[in-house]
Formats: sequence, structure tokens, C-alpha cells
Amino acid sequence: MDAGQRLFLEKGISGTSVDDVMADAGVAKGTFYLYFASKDELLKSLRERFVASYCEGLERAVVPAPRRSARRGRSRSPFDACDCVVGDGRGTAFGRDAMLDSFGSFGGA
Repeated sequence: MDAGQRLFLEKGISGTSVDDVMADAGVAKGTFYLYFASKDELLKSLRERFVASYCEGLERAVVPAPRRSARRGRSRSPFDACDCVVGDGRGTAFGRDAMLDSFGSFGGA
């Protein structure tokens, strides 16, 4: 995945082939296809990894938030921080799945 990410950023998604990713990662074609059905599947996995990493970083950044939530008697889910960020502008939170969906058109995946 790291090789794919690096090449997508360097050469662009359309400019990067599965062969490029395999060569950069030093793996055989069969190894790539053991984990990913296509370049789009690799891109989808990278997108999911990005969103998970983003949410984890947000959780670390809002350390005092559990105390504030506890005072309101509200239990926190692991993705509450992401819910605070992703919304429709009227205070409605959609969460991690909405973040993934918002990246759905990125790169044709």
C-alpha cells in the first residue's frame, strides 16, 4: 500500500499502473492480486486507511473531550471526533462512513 500511495502522489492515479506499484514494492503480480482485485481496490484501501488515520489523529487531538461528554452523560464512540467534523452545515453529524463516501469519487473508485 505504501508503494501505491507514493506512486499515486508522484505520478497521479491515471499515471500509475499496477505494474509500477508491484515494481516499486518489489512484489510479484500474484502477490498484488492476493490482496487487491484491481488498482481501484488499492485506491479504496488507501482511502480507508487515510480516513482511519485521520480519525485516530482527531481522537488524540481532542483528549479533553471525553470529560466534557461525560458531564453531559453521553458515552463516546471511537468516531465521535470525526462526527464533529463531518456534517451538512446545520450541525448534523454523519461520521466516518460519510467521510469515506465523500472520497468515493476520488480517483474513480
